[in-house]
Amino acid sequence: MLKRYFVLGLLVTLFLSACEEKAPPKMKPLEYIQSKSISDLIANDLIQNDVKDLYKHLDVGFQMVVKDEKDVAMVLDKMYAESGRPLEFDFKISQTGVRKDGSWERPSRTFWYTAKTTKFDKGKYFLKVEIVPAYGGSPLDTSGFGLLSFKDKVPSYLQ
Repeated sequence: MLKRYFVLGLLVTLFLSACEEKAPPKMKPLEYIQSKSISDLIANDLIQNDVKDLYKHLDVGFQMVVKDEKDVAMVLDKMYAESGRPLEFDFKISQTGVRKDGSWERPSRTFWYTAKTTKFDKGKYFLKVEIVPAYGGSPLDTSGFGLLSFKDKVPSYLQ
């Protein structure tokens, strides 16, 4: 009798453990130095207005929105209309995360810089650059960047 309960308990335990939803494997964060070097290249491309080099570092999803260097230049002109052209960036912080594009997930690293532009001193606008593995896994590309300001208060981690 005791043997039956033991076997029954073992079967229930095995059944329940098989029904458990397994957590997805944890993604390894992108390597800091490689990611930062790409982010710094993008920041420099923006200062130098090097649209051709900037386009080379755009992720495949980004390239679906901007088809060529001409499109990138138009997007930058719209961005600069409000913020002014960037003159200088100072690195502030790096954040790790996960980029989700539909069902595709990949590690990301976001870099924040304070920006001096033709219209504003540092502290009003910030450059945000998100770095991700390219579609094939390497090299690293940017999935997005932008000059941003905060409506109310600049977060303490950017001050």
